[in-house]
Amino acid sequence: MQNMTTELTAVMQKPLRPVGEIKISCDIIDVSAAREAVLSSNDSLYYSDAQHIVTENAAPKAITATLEPMHFKADGTRLVAPTASESVKANEGYISNNICGANGSFQTPPYVAVSFTAVHTVETLTLVFDAVSGVYPSKLRITAKNGAATVLEREYYPASASFITGDKLTDFDCIKIEFITMSLPYTRARLQQLMLGYATQFDGDMLGEVTCKWKLDPIMRRLPETALTFEVENSGDAYDPDNPDSLWKYLEQPCPVTAHYGMPCGADGAAQWVSLGRYYLTGQPQVSDIFVTLKAGSVLDLLTDICTIDTETTASRSLYMAAQNILDGAGISTLYSGGTQRVLWDGLKNITTTAPMPKKPYRECLQYIAHAAGCALYTDRDGALCIMPVSTQPNSLYMDFDTLLQKPTVTKTAALSRVVCKVYTYASATQASTHTVTAAVQNAEPGAAEETIDNPLITSDAVALAAAQRVRDYLLFRNVYACEYRGLPAMEAGDIISLQSRVADSVTVRIAEHSLSFGNGISGKFTAKETEASS
Repeated sequence: MQNMTTELTAVMQKPLRPVGEIKISCDIIDVSAAREAVLSSNDSLYYSDAQHIVTENAAPKAITATLEPMHFKADGTRLVAPTASESVKANEGYISNNICGANGSFQTPPYVAVSFTAVHTVETLTLVFDAVSGVYPSKLRITAKNGAATVLEREYYPASASFITGDKLTDFDCIKIEFITMSLPYTRARLQQLMLGYATQFDGDMLGEVTCKWKLDPIMRRLPETALTFEVENSGDAYDPDNPDSLWKYLEQPCPVTAHYGMPCGADGAAQWVSLGRYYLTGQPQVSDIFVTLKAGSVLDLLTDICTIDTETTASRSLYMAAQNILDGAGISTLYSGGTQRVLWDGLKNITTTAPMPKKPYRECLQYIAHAAGCALYTDRDGALCIMPVSTQPNSLYMDFDTLLQKPTVTKTAALSRVVCKVYTYASATQASTHTVTAAVQNAEPGAAEETIDNPLITSDAVALAAAQRVRDYLLFRNVYACEYRGLPAMEAGDIISLQSRVADSVTVRIAEHSLSFGNGISGKFTAKETEASS
């Protein structure tokens, strides 16, 4: 369950809610260029780290404290600098070593150069210099080249810490950004972010239908699903592929997208917002006369390449190390520009495997790891990839007939007789044998089904028995509830809530699938599975 303020929670529970609003932000960037960019500079501080600035829209929320003007404050936004011997890089982009003079100019202008292996064209450049302190260059020079030929050379005069050049760059393979003068004397040049494009926001009348959908199987028989579908007004054929000046080529790339839902609260009527998630465009937009329909998914939808990491080893290693190796090998760090990229349960360090990693898509290998550890694989609302134990504690949410639009529809899953789990033994990366471990069901119904677990990373009887028992305990509860309700943006797949059923005042259920629709108001649907006996 996402956190909501007390005021927003109270407003969401009112019989008559105020009209809410949704906003969707999309980074219209050349993702392929960002991934191949190589950065260099002529003058950088020892903890400067420029390599990761050419990615998404996520400047740091804190910077390292120095004695420069505006950079030494005790307000929680300043960090202690690492020592030179620590060899630690700060997550705040490029920082020059030299400081400008009293007139804001440098003796030798520091610069950042970005080179690419292919030729690219972008609509504009967006630069974030120092979003925390507000210091920026009052004059800079940008040069773009294609080989030895100059494509663009121009001086700009920013007036804030965020600046959009407004010039289209055509057919370039190198960009050079020179800091001529700074807005404050005795400060360093900083570049926290360089977007090869720009960020745009869709809201209000620009949006048509918007739907969000989340699915999570807590015993990891299936990959999780996270999806956002939204309609954007196609005014001026801005997104039409038949228009040579349209933004179509960017919509076919996995550009990052964030969505938020807000509702007016308090006396001033200001909106308070709940994150609906961080997504990536999945390509194949659909254009009609009025709208372009865009679809986006989680970072897991991008990890479809076949795993080449640890596929030939039978050495014992922890599932934590295995997950880290896969995430590094999949290049997940190139899909983010800051913040938490991954959240891995510490308990993975205590579970080992001797199995070579299957030659499957990276995301399926992560699913195997989560399954073997009794965890769930999912992405949180900030877009971080998580392998964590599923929640076992109900939250305070209670869905009664006043919240539901109609009484739940109830079905039952098949009865269970036992759960059988294979245990793999590897003589080499290509030779394996198996035996099984069983978790039986007491007093199983006649004709009940058998569930088989086949996870090539399970190489010990203890891990196999724990997996079989988890699956058995989950499948023994068979009631499944399909509900339509008023919609609550904070609710997530995997949440445990209380639900009024047709015959019971309260049933404890786990949300398996949740969808929200935003058109004329907000409405929701969810499917939930009983987790304990009705009361």
